[in-house]
Amino acid sequence: MVAATRRVTRGGVPKPGTAAAPPPASRDPGSPRRSGRRPRVLIVEPRTDLRERIARALATRAAVKGVADLAAAVAARRWSPELLILSRRALRGLPGSAAASLTARVPARKTIVLAGRGAHAGEADLPGELAGADAIVTEPVRLAELLTLVARLWELALLEQEAERLGAENRRLAEQMEERAARLQSRLRDRNQELARANQELKASLGENATRLRELERLNGQLTIQATIDPLTELYNRREFNRLLHAEWARFTRYKRPFSLILLDIDRFKRVNDEHGHECGDAVLRGLGTLLRTNKRRQDFACRFGGEEFVLVLPDTPLAAAFMVAETLRRRVARHVFRHKDVRLQVHISSGVAGVVEHAPRDESELIKFADHGMYHAKQLGRNRTAIADPVDPERVLRADGDPPEGAAPAAEAPAG
Repeated sequence: MVAATRRVTRGGVPKPGTAAAPPPASRDPGSPRRSGRRPRVLIVEPRTDLRERIARALATRAAVKGVADLAAAVAARRWSPELLILSRRALRGLPGSAAASLTARVPARKTIVLAGRGAHAGEADLPGELAGADAIVTEPVRLAELLTLVARLWELALLEQEAERLGAENRRLAEQMEERAARLQSRLRDRNQELARANQELKASLGENATRLRELERLNGQLTIQATIDPLTELYNRREFNRLLHAEWARFTRYKRPFSLILLDIDRFKRVNDEHGHECGDAVLRGLGTLLRTNKRRQDFACRFGGEEFVLVLPDTPLAAAFMVAETLRRRVARHVFRHKDVRLQVHISSGVAGVVEHAPRDESELIKFADHGMYHAKQLGRNRTAIADPVDPERVLRADGDPPEGAAPAAEAPAG
């Protein structure tokens, strides 16, 4: 009779659950179960006839070697048996510890114990090592059932061997993965350190660049002021006036948005320089620049045209409205007292006004000429006046207003200053 793992059953066949049917062969071509290799079976049986019967029965399925006792089995261990069929009779006369020690020295993967007669014969008094046998077969030994048991145990041994191989492979792969992970972590740490250093350098560089950028912006601002602002009056200079006029002309050409010009000149400014000096004249120019800058509308542009001449660009302003703006500025200048050291004096301005819609000039230059004609007429009418030249005949005055100094009379020719 046969039992699996210390269980003895009648009929020589393990009960359901005690020895499973061999699973299908592995698909791995290199696995032991697909190699076709036969197991090496060591039979330890004192009875020669039974030993030879078992050997002949297994000869076609396994490599078989038979010995009579455990001492001979230990001597055959170099043969590396994989299955051990051990008769209980081979243990007679040996102390339990000695039998267990000898049995442990035989390196078999699976062990089948041939017990004595009876359903539980010999099971209770098996040595400690044999108590863990993989199967117990009671006499009389049925060879067919023993062959089936050997086949199943060999299949189980192959599965365990394959599991060990796969486990070793898994461990190897795990070690490789750990090594690779360690290398990657090391490289990642190094890379992070490099990036941290690069970030610090970048921050320092950005800080330097920001400082340089601020300095460049400051210098550019100064250059812009120098390129566009008149240093004496702090108004836009002639170059910037040309740019602003060109932009307004382009806007008028594309969108038909009206704009006007006011060209003004300080009356008898040469007398100020001659009587009070050029420093006083500069103070008057500076003061007039301040008046124009603070009294113009927000959307207007005040510029120094040259010498004592100034010009205002008035976007979105028709000619009539521009004339009113010019008159307001003329009156405020006339009321203002200019100061330089102990000198107190008042000056007047003469203004000419031109509108891009009303005068219909061919270009920006012609618009300036219309405003200049208006300023010329204001001078002719006695100064301290605002005038508009006729769009059809610029030599004629379309409109004029103002308060000429007492005793002043219109002149046939333009007076100086």
